[in-house]
Parts: sequence; structure tokens; C-alpha cells
Amino acid sequence: MSNISSQTSDLKQRIIYTVLILCIYRLGTFIPLPGIDPASLQSVMDTNQKGLLGMFNVFAGGAVSRMAIFALGIMPYISSSIIVQLLTGVSDYFKNLKNKLKLEVDFISKAAKKKIEDVGGSVVVKAK
Repeated sequence: MSNISSQTSDLKQRIIYTVLILCIYRLGTFIPLPGIDPASLQSVMDTNQKGLLGMFNVFAGGAVSRMAIFALGIMPYISSSIIVQLLTGVSDYFKNLKNKLKLEVDFISKAAKKKIEDVGGSVVVKAK
């Protein structure tokens, strides 16, 4: 019985945390960036509503049209990761960087796999 109440309590805490984070984000979409002229921004948004700026505005929940502090969200990260992936096919620098990172990840994953096998083997030996 206590297991069910602890799971319910944990779920309740997670839901409250999620709602709190969403409220903070929505509040941040209404706080404008300093130094932005609202009239000029409105004229730019009216002329470019169907372009890239309009798409960013849709993904940001209207925060771009208000030029809020949380206006772009994760869009710059997504765009930059796509650009870097495209550059790996064109640029030698990015190809070398990708290969170097792949080698490092492979090395780390092999070391982690060995550590897990060592721990797992000791657990199996102790269990017998």
C-alpha cells in the first residue's frame, strides 16, 4: 500500500514540476527584450508572416512577434546541428572533427562496456 502512495506522490511532484516549468516558460515569452522598438517589430512581423520568421513565431508560440527573452527556444540549436551535419559532407575540418569524436566515443563506450561487464561479472559471482 505504501508503494502505491509513494508512486502517486512521485507522479504528483513530477506533474507539479512540469506545470511550474511551463508557467515559467510562458511568462518568459511575455517579457520583451530590452531595446526593441515594438512598432518596428510589428511592421517587420506583418510583412514576413509567411516566411522563416513566421515559422519561428509559430514554433515559439508567438514569442518572436513579441521579441521575448524565450523567443527562439531550441530553434537555434536545431538549426546549427543541421548545418554542422551538412558541413561534414563538404568540409575536411568537420570530417576530421566527426571522425575524431567518433573515435573518442568508441573508446569511451568500450571502457564503459568493460566496466559494466566487470561489475556485472562480480554481481553474478556473488549471487552464486
